Amino acid sequence: MVKFVIAILLSLVATASASLCQQSEAETWNYIQLYGFVVDSDQNPVKLGSIVYYSFRVKNIGGEQIKIGKGGIYLKTSLGDQFSFYAGETIQPGKELQVKSSFKAEKSGKLTVNPGICLSTTKGDVCHDFNTSCSFDVVIECPAGWSCLTAEDASKTFKNYLRYSDEICGYKVSTTPTAVIKTPMYCYREVFECPQSCQCLTQAEANKEGLILCGEKIFCGLKSGEEMYCFQRQQITTELPDLVISDVWPFESSPGVYSEIRALVYNLGRGYATNSTLAFFVDGINVGEVSVKGLGSNENVVVKISYQRTCSGENDVFEAIVDYRNTVNESNENNNRITKIYNCTQAGIPDLEVFEISQRNESDFSCVIREYNAGHEIEAMVRNSGNGTSPDALAELYIDGMFVNSVTIPQLAPGEVRYVKFIYNGTCSGDSDTIKVTIDPDNRITELREGNNALEVVWGCRVTPTNQSDLRITRAALIPIEQFKWRIEYEIRNDGSSYACGSHTGLYIDEILVADDYVDRIAPGESLTKTFWRNYTMTECTPPSDTIKVMADYRNEIMEITEDNNNYTLSLRCEPVPTTPPQKPDLVVLNCHYSFPPGTDDVTITCRIMNQGYLPSQPTTVEISTYQYSDTENLRQLNPGESVDVSFDRLWHPRTTTLHIANYSVQVVVDPGNLVDEIPYETNNIWSTHWEFPLTCNDGIKNRDEEGVDCGGRYCIPCNPCDPRATLPSAFDWRDYYRLPPVRNQRSCGSCWAFAAIGAVEGTFVVEQRG
Repeated sequence: MVKFVIAILLSLVATASASLCQQSEAETWNYIQLYGFVVDSDQNPVKLGSIVYYSFRVKNIGGEQIKIGKGGIYLKTSLGDQFSFYAGETIQPGKELQVKSSFKAEKSGKLTVNPGICLSTTKGDVCHDFNTSCSFDVVIECPAGWSCLTAEDASKTFKNYLRYSDEICGYKVSTTPTAVIKTPMYCYREVFECPQSCQCLTQAEANKEGLILCGEKIFCGLKSGEEMYCFQRQQITTELPDLVISDVWPFESSPGVYSEIRALVYNLGRGYATNSTLAFFVDGINVGEVSVKGLGSNENVVVKISYQRTCSGENDVFEAIVDYRNTVNESNENNNRITKIYNCTQAGIPDLEVFEISQRNESDFSCVIREYNAGHEIEAMVRNSGNGTSPDALAELYIDGMFVNSVTIPQLAPGEVRYVKFIYNGTCSGDSDTIKVTIDPDNRITELREGNNALEVVWGCRVTPTNQSDLRITRAALIPIEQFKWRIEYEIRNDGSSYACGSHTGLYIDEILVADDYVDRIAPGESLTKTFWRNYTMTECTPPSDTIKVMADYRNEIMEITEDNNNYTLSLRCEPVPTTPPQKPDLVVLNCHYSFPPGTDDVTITCRIMNQGYLPSQPTTVEISTYQYSDTENLRQLNPGESVDVSFDRLWHPRTTTLHIANYSVQVVVDPGNLVDEIPYETNNIWSTHWEFPLTCNDGIKNRDEEGVDCGGRYCIPCNPCDPRATLPSAFDWRDYYRLPPVRNQRSCGSCWAFAAIGAVEGTFVVEQRG
């Protein structure tokens, strides 16, 4: 059979012998970055049946999540093969996925491999082949007896010769002062004429005619890729063969474990023994038969059969019988049998099993996304449950079906347990990771059981702590700000033994919820001191007294050991408050509006802030929050009656929730940290509204502002609503997002139908201006 070898023709980067190709620079397409593309092999050059390994990473460098299409992330070959991974997965902004796999080199000729990706859009998959690739020359390895030479060298080496095929087996490289010359090499072999009375035939033709070799093997030609040799007819003789078995024995893969039975057969007669049958018996039971080729006088051969068994009892009786079907006429028909007894080895058989997979210090990721790194390695507990010592074994780690790493497990005595640690750096992707550990993946070790060598578990990406947290309000206090006004401060502690994830603390006055406060995750035994954004004033006190209650986890977001210790209560007696307005500032949010800068869908929010109090206000901040967006801007000192516009520099991209409209609740708070001492009440510091953003993208014009065929997919610059208050830039063009011919430069959005109506005029203008 012809064997194949891969030699590098041209790779991404010249590398050491360990790699065939290695990417030197990252490649980016549509906010997707390809990097770390490496192709290597366990042999160089790669031979038929050996493995070619490849790996690369794909990262989302944009600001929105990317969903992978049905075609997945893939590696494509020039032979038409495509290996796909991660179909349907989502890549969050800043996150990445790694592809790491292998394939066999099986065909000759030039081979090119390159990565690609399919994205899921409303119009279906949009697939892209990266330009980064790795190319090889796949060359054959000459069969035994053939030499890899150039045509010139073959003519110098042999008198008469043949070329095996037109497939290249290598190149002879020579250099001149001006060039490097590569001369192809082919498989050649010297050919001889057969002696008289001998014929040049293939082995199959000779067997059909009952011919034997004409002395030693003499190569005489090639027929349909099959070698031809000189054969002659067997000389007729009255002498008979005599088939004898000199030995029979079991072959043990490990003590007490058989893998084969073998026998040594001789022809002690003076005649030729034609093909025959040999039968093997164990403890009197026929366990298999095998063909014995024809043997000349004094020739011998070792024959064998596969026999996967263990030694039973104290010993096993092995018997072999040659010419079992009595097809050979022999000089002695009574010496075709041999029997031998083998005592069983008392060594025992191992049994490797994976019975637990865990992550070191997993609790460090309670309530956050799981990561794999130093100190947080994946560990597997391996045990030898057999009665014999196990040899060194290979353990492999897979995450979501992808090979990650492997380690070697040393010998384990019966009953011995060992922790296996896998080194890997990465982050959990999607909602969960499927972790699989496999021992002895190639089944090289004979074991009592083979079905317990692998274990698979599913881990959630956000580590959920056990229900052993216990939040408690340990203290609440009214901190005086001025007469008849207090700031409400509280201390919250986790008295449990596991992390408490993020929750909300509620503030109640006379059992009415008036404010809440977000609390981040708290470690066991950790305490946090927090302050509500809302102050308490005596003017709101309801006689005779107010009851102020602070409640931890008032939304019941966390399963706790006990739910009865979440409250802390204060009581405050009402007092009369002077009615003269205090001489203080009073910051209010008068109104807010949004605008779309021309040519984008980025929303800029601007709010008018006013001091309607009696004294200047000190500098503070203004905070805005909406779905997946928050921002803070500084507010300078404002004199009484003065107002100012505050714009939030951080741009906001509304995301549509339906096909026609996007709905958002917006809240703006001035002085969220209560830094300014204001006139009660302070509830006018908050401005809330609900905005709807209609989409006006379906204009039927290919101007790169829509999804689908308009720009090649959903990951393009979206369009913005047609805001009648906005003016277009001085140069704008429907064909080009940033240009506009004078025909349509009307300085305002106007009617989209009006723009369509003057399309013919614009076409004439373009022609007259020569494009």
